[in-house]
Amino acid sequence: MKKKENTNKKAVIAALKAYWEQCRKRPMHTLIGMFSPAVGSILIFFIPPLIVARLVDIYTETKTIPQDTLIHNALLFGGSWFIGELLWRLGMNSMIKLQGSSMAELYKNALHQLLSKEYGFYSNNFVGSLTKKAAAYTFSFEAFTNTIYWSLSSNIFPIIFATIVLWRYSSTIALTLLGLGR
Repeated sequence: MKKKENTNKKAVIAALKAYWEQCRKRPMHTLIGMFSPAVGSILIFFIPPLIVARLVDIYTETKTIPQDTLIHNALLFGGSWFIGELLWRLGMNSMIKLQGSSMAELYKNALHQLLSKEYGFYSNNFVGSLTKKAAAYTFSFEAFTNTIYWSLSSNIFPIIFATIVLWRYSSTIALTLLGLGR
């Protein structure tokens, strides 16, 4: 049982190295796909409420909102939202390009590895399961990048932004947010 665990660990490490190599080969798609949805989330979900809060503050202090301030903040609100949506689309496009080209290359490499094996390898393994494993290895790249992009990057950066904004008002609230985020 120990040998199988060691083999599985080596296989996972080899797969992660291959996935990392694909991301390293396409740095622009990787970085744009990872960071633009995170920044887009900040611009869509965090900046507009801050603009509305500023307008409420102005109104509570002066009991009126000057028209130029209202127009300026409305443009800021709409522009922030629009740029955030553009960044999301840009990130999705980059991620799709990264995943498509990387998965094609990973599948090609997996098939070349299978073709380089000797007859004894095929007599000890069912050929249908080998191609299924090669396809699963390739499609796991999509799950790998989706996890990094959507579960890590898209959540970590907005949490950092919210912590910075909240820290200005109350360090206790910011620390509570970080404590709940674990």
